[in-house]
Amino acid sequence: ATEYWTESCGPTSTLGDHRSFRSRTRTRVGHCVRAVAMVDVIDQSTQIRRADCSDASAIVSVLRVAFAEYESLYTPRAFAATTPTADELSRRLNEGPTWIALFHHTVVGTVSAVQRGEILYIRSMAVVPKARGQGVGTLLLEHVERYAHEQGVLRLELSTTPFLLDAIALYKRLGFHKSDHGPCELSGTPLFTMTKTLVGESHDFHSDALDM
Repeated sequence: ATEYWTESCGPTSTLGDHRSFRSRTRTRVGHCVRAVAMVDVIDQSTQIRRADCSDASAIVSVLRVAFAEYESLYTPRAFAATTPTADELSRRLNEGPTWIALFHHTVVGTVSAVQRGEILYIRSMAVVPKARGQGVGTLLLEHVERYAHEQGVLRLELSTTPFLLDAIALYKRLGFHKSDHGPCELSGTPLFTMTKTLVGESHDFHSDALDM
């Protein structure tokens, strides 16, 4: 399974409160106590939480490692946009939420979102190769969907490249559909848009989608 992209997103997932392999707990993030921050646990070693500015360098590393094998398929400018600097990531943290996945306290995945009118746009989704196939990407996207419901947003949107075949397949399984709207290229690298309309409450994704 693959799951990471550019200005777009990758694998996704939804949390099941009744799934035996996940639990919910409270945690401390960095030196700041976040007593109400919910952390989702895939197993005893992997957690998902909201990122802050202190995580920027780790997120940069995840994006570069995750996209490295695809670098030759991007133009130089498109790859640079897909793997932004720590300064750019810090700026994005002020635009909307970013989540990170940690394995034994090491960041192995990330996804960001920004609201654009009535749409929540998903970007900078990535999971490093060693963490793929564990449902990390799916779980990250579940947080995006939950956030969208909390904000009253009823449509998700992302852009992806046609060579990220496994990511595209996962998106389809999770209810995303290709759209004729949106940008068709990023600095010379082809793109297309996928959207998902949300209805009612956030729900658990089927277990067969948990391959990322």
